[in-house]
Amino acid sequence: MSDVQSITIAELDASHAPTAEAHVGASQEKVGMPQLDFSTYSSQIFWLLVTFAMMYLLVARSILPRIHDVMERRFDRLERDLARAQELAEDAEKSKIHYEALAKDARHQANLMMERAVKEQEARLDDMMHQADAQVAQMIEQSNRVMEEKRVSIQQQLSVVSESVAQILIKELTNITSDMDKVRSAFTALER
Repeated sequence: MSDVQSITIAELDASHAPTAEAHVGASQEKVGMPQLDFSTYSSQIFWLLVTFAMMYLLVARSILPRIHDVMERRFDRLERDLARAQELAEDAEKSKIHYEALAKDARHQANLMMERAVKEQEARLDDMMHQADAQVAQMIEQSNRVMEEKRVSIQQQLSVVSESVAQILIKELTNITSDMDKVRSAFTALER
């Protein structure tokens, strides 16, 4: 069986020998890569230009307008958003100024109200103090009157008691009954 295989391989080699030689001769003529063969440059350049033109038209007519529309919408939206942000910032600044003015006015009103309340309380306090002073003066005057009346009453009672004690002492010490008018005149002289 190995003989059969060797004949077959030998026959095959003989039948393909002229074809192999033709290929070897052709390959010796074309040395290197086929893309670098100068004889094919014109067709390669033609197809490059056709492919480039088709790609350019595809990009220029289809893809770039879409990208341009998207970019325009984005820029428009950014401009609207920036304008809106600017408006909001201006509104916020106006609101801040308005709030500060209201706060300043409220502080001023509160200060005026406090001053008015303090003045009213001071006036009420002064009025109450005057009333209290008047009541105290009236009470002092009344107390002085009562004290004077009491002093006079006590002095009168003391004079009577003193005269009686003096009369009793004179009687006890001297065994002389003295006249009450004489004792009174002696006390009156002592009081002066």
